[in-house]
Amino acid sequence: VKVLIILLSLLFYHLIANYIFDNYNVKIDILFLINVEKKIVILRKDKNVDIDLSKLAKQLSKGGGKTYIAGCILNDKIINLTKLLKPLHEK
Repeated sequence: VKVLIILLSLLFYHLIANYIFDNYNVKIDILFLINVEKKIVILRKDKNVDIDLSKLAKQLSKGGGKTYIAGCILNDKIINLTKLLKPLHEK
C-alpha cells in the first residue's frame, strides 16, 4: 500500500486531495492530509483501493467517516505510523 502524507494548515482539503490524485506521478493508495495546528487528519483513498477509511480512522484515533473519506484526531499512534513509512519518488 502506497501512502502519501501531507502536512498542512490550509482549508480546502478535498481540492488538495483531488489535485494530488489527479496529477501526482506516483500511484497513491491512501492520502493522509495532516493539519498539525488543528491536530486533525483527513484520510482519502484511490477509488480502486478496497479499504474502509472510516474503520481505519476509528482504529487510529477518535474518528470516523465514510468508506472513501474519513477524519480523526492527530495522536501519537498516527505520528509513529508516519515514521515507519518510506518516501515515494515520482516516476
